[in-house]
Amino acid sequence: GEGEGESEGWHEHQRTSKSQTERAALSDLVLMRVLGRACAGKSLDLGAKLAESRVLDSIAAVISDALVAISAAPALTADEFHSKFAQDGAVIRMSYAGLDSFFAGLERQIGAPSPNVDLGMKAEHESAIDSDCEFVTSNYGIVTTARIELQFVLSPETRATAWPAEDRSRIATEHMRKSVPLTTVASVVESTNRRLQRLGQPELLIAEACGARLYTGPMFMKYNAVLRGLGSENAYLRRSFDELCMGNTYTTTLHVINSAIVKLGKLTRAARVYRGLAGKALPSSFFAKNEFGVKGGVESAFMSTTTERRVALGYARGGAAENTGESAGDSAGNQVAVRAVGGVLFEMSQGMIDRGAELRPLSQYPHESEIVFGPLTALEVDGCRVEGSLLIVQIRLSINLAASTIEQVLSKRRKVVRDMCDQVLLQFKRARLERDAHIPWGSPLGTNAEAALASDLTNFCAHDAEYYNDDTNLGDAILGVVNRAKQIEQSVRCSLASLPKLLPKLLVKRPHADSVPLHLEWVLGCASELELTGVSADDCAGHAAACLLSCCRSLVSLKMPRSSIDALGGAAIAQSLGSACSLEHLDLSSNSIGEGGCAALAAAVKGSRTLKSLELGDNGIGCTGGCLLAAAITHSETLTQLGLSKSNLGDKCASSLGEMLKLNRRLVHLDVRESRLGADGGVAMAAALRTHRSLTRLDLAGNRLNDVGSAALADALHSNDKLTHLDLSSNGVSDAGCKALGAALNANSTLMQIDVSNNSVGVDGGSALAHALRNNEALTALDLGCNSVGEDGASAIAVALLKNKTLTSLSLKGNSVGDRTCVTLAEALRTPQSFVVSLNLERNSIGEAGGVAIGEALSDNDSLAELSLSANRIGDGGTLAIAKALEMNFTLRKLCLGINSVGVRGSSALSEALKRNSTLEYLDLNRNSIFDEGVADLGAALALNHSLTHLVLHRNSFGDCGGAKIAEALKRNRALKFLDIGDCRRCCAAARRTVATERVLHVSQAMLMLPLSPMLFASC
Repeated sequence: GEGEGESEGWHEHQRTSKSQTERAALSDLVLMRVLGRACAGKSLDLGAKLAESRVLDSIAAVISDALVAISAAPALTADEFHSKFAQDGAVIRMSYAGLDSFFAGLERQIGAPSPNVDLGMKAEHESAIDSDCEFVTSNYGIVTTARIELQFVLSPETRATAWPAEDRSRIATEHMRKSVPLTTVASVVESTNRRLQRLGQPELLIAEACGARLYTGPMFMKYNAVLRGLGSENAYLRRSFDELCMGNTYTTTLHVINSAIVKLGKLTRAARVYRGLAGKALPSSFFAKNEFGVKGGVESAFMSTTTERRVALGYARGGAAENTGESAGDSAGNQVAVRAVGGVLFEMSQGMIDRGAELRPLSQYPHESEIVFGPLTALEVDGCRVEGSLLIVQIRLSINLAASTIEQVLSKRRKVVRDMCDQVLLQFKRARLERDAHIPWGSPLGTNAEAALASDLTNFCAHDAEYYNDDTNLGDAILGVVNRAKQIEQSVRCSLASLPKLLPKLLVKRPHADSVPLHLEWVLGCASELELTGVSADDCAGHAAACLLSCCRSLVSLKMPRSSIDALGGAAIAQSLGSACSLEHLDLSSNSIGEGGCAALAAAVKGSRTLKSLELGDNGIGCTGGCLLAAAITHSETLTQLGLSKSNLGDKCASSLGEMLKLNRRLVHLDVRESRLGADGGVAMAAALRTHRSLTRLDLAGNRLNDVGSAALADALHSNDKLTHLDLSSNGVSDAGCKALGAALNANSTLMQIDVSNNSVGVDGGSALAHALRNNEALTALDLGCNSVGEDGASAIAVALLKNKTLTSLSLKGNSVGDRTCVTLAEALRTPQSFVVSLNLERNSIGEAGGVAIGEALSDNDSLAELSLSANRIGDGGTLAIAKALEMNFTLRKLCLGINSVGVRGSSALSEALKRNSTLEYLDLNRNSIFDEGVADLGAALALNHSLTHLVLHRNSFGDCGGAKIAEALKRNRALKFLDIGDCRRCCAAARRTVATERVLHVSQAMLMLPLSPMLFASC
């Protein structure tokens, strides 16, 4: 590319210059050797020879001219020269930093960069207070702004008018800057990176190349003003910073430029460089040694130099604006007329380490041959001499070794976490070796624990660098590392101490299967199902489970939810699955297995030939754990059910699960509820459903699929002929997604149950589903609860039921359904072809008329078994109609009328119905207005009723008298199993008398409250 050619040409020029210098030196050396051989072994009168050749006359002439020049010089010594010109009022005294700044580094000086480099640089140039404030460059007189300069570098083709140009009196036309497209910069970066790759160095980023190009243009003034003036004690430098930048520190940009210099410096050929300063007086630290015997200072800003001594000399003699102190090559061949004052020329030799960055290929002014050193470069004075009106200062460079690439700067916090993980793991390993030396059989346990800890710690430092630049995330990571190490160490110690106590009959000396006493082998051999829910962490549940799996060869099902199983326990269980060849069902939900334990289980599942069901929901396995499981079961021939609910899987894992489903031919049920799947996750699942031919149940509740994901799934249902259950509740689905589902139900003939509750489905969505119900002959259950279908949408569904002959369960709770819908539903329930078994109309706006309509329909209906009208307003009028229907209805098993303003008339009517009804088993009357009189009637009914098993009277208004009637009735009633009288006034005394004289009912602990503490009544 063009940039690559320029770069190679410059290096060839450098090689040619060097070879010419070397040839001249070689000629002098040859001459000296000839003279030496002439003198060897003979007496040669060198003085006579010189006199004969008239060389002495030439030497005398040279000395004479030099004496004349010295006599006319403004100063004879460096100190004298400096003192003279430092007193000139036109001279600006330069300011350099000290070693404390050198060792502190750039980040301490200007702060940390933005984690998003591109956005950070853009904001600093386009959204800062000075972004549109014009400034004039001191070298070429360009009038521009920070916003314009960023556009000049990043998008030069977007500007319709001419770019700000140089003052033609200060620069030759052929040297004026020209815009280049970003593609040209990219080609330079590509060429540069090939060279860096050969050296094994980090590659240059486009952002770094753009930052370097920005520096070579007008923006150098602002950047160096920040570096010199921010926090400076020098009033002039502070004022320059305030006037130019107005407080904008360009922090991210400066870090990016410094990073470019660090990388490009690896490619620079070591050579002497020069820097000229006009109208400047060096500080005293350059002439007086400090307490350590050195002279010099630390340059706070970027330091531009050139390999061309004549260019630097021109600048030092006044060839550039007096107050810039910038690039030595800024005015090559284009000197500006300023008053000549004592100039300073730095002569600096680069070395193996101390090299600047050659910016010519990226520069806006390639003719300047600029070599730039990063901020905080140390300048140590090796010597000084005077040449006419110039002070020549010989400098030894020390680049700042604390200078970092932008990747290193942004990764400092992540490195802290990584180093901490390494130290924690090393400390854990040392403790394990010391412990295992005293407990031989503890070694396998310790080894597994170490592996689990290593896996978990890897997760803490696996995020990108930007993640740790958030203080909260960094704190969580550090705290997580410490806590995880403590947890695993505690788990190991607990296992070693508690295992023998936990399983005294299974363990004698060591936790191995061969330790089982013979008289227990037969007992354990007969066990096929074990449930150990809620075992505490101190019981080392994971290791106990592993031991059981090794011992119980006939074990088919093991359930250990909420048993405090950690990653170590999960790994132990996984290790034992190989020997438990008969295990088919494993439930480890709601534990703390994490990604580490999940990785071990995934490997075990992959090799299992018997496992059919695996439940790992709510275990913190994350995306990594989910992907490992997906890969493990891709070709499983046995696993049919996988539970991963509440696992924070994300779309990436959903994609892995989708790929697994495309190849797997055994999985029947997949549960990924509340696992942070988004629209992309829904699309991935839909793609799998189009080809997968075994999955019958898919639970996606509590994710964020929205209309895009749900529409994709609906489209898949057109071709899928296996899925029977689909749960899309709480997924942000609105009318658009529901319309797609309705269209799919018109064509699909296998889906039996669909749940779209807790979404944002409105009238249109409800109507679309209603239209589908008229044609669909497969759907048996539809849950539209907690949506916004309203009267119109619900009425459309009710009308559809007049034609539908398959739907058995319908939920319209929380949909603002009113009496009009109830009248239509009642018509559908009256028809002989009604198949609805369960109807949920809770939390709607149903009044007395709606209650009457439903009640009258119950008189003729012979299919409905469950009816819920809780949280409506049917009152006594609606309750009377329902009670009347109960006297002749023999199919209803469950009736919920809580929170319906049922009073004495309603409760009394229900009591009369209960005396005659012989099928109702569950009656909920909670939070109504039933007083002692109504409860007395219910008590009389209980004495005669023999079908009711559950009665809920929670939070009614009866007292001791009503309680006594209930207690009296229980002496005769033998069917009631559950009675809820919580939050009812003064009913506890009656309950206690019942306990003392009759059988004891199971009364909810949370419902029945005594003055000081809750009581739990268990069945005798």
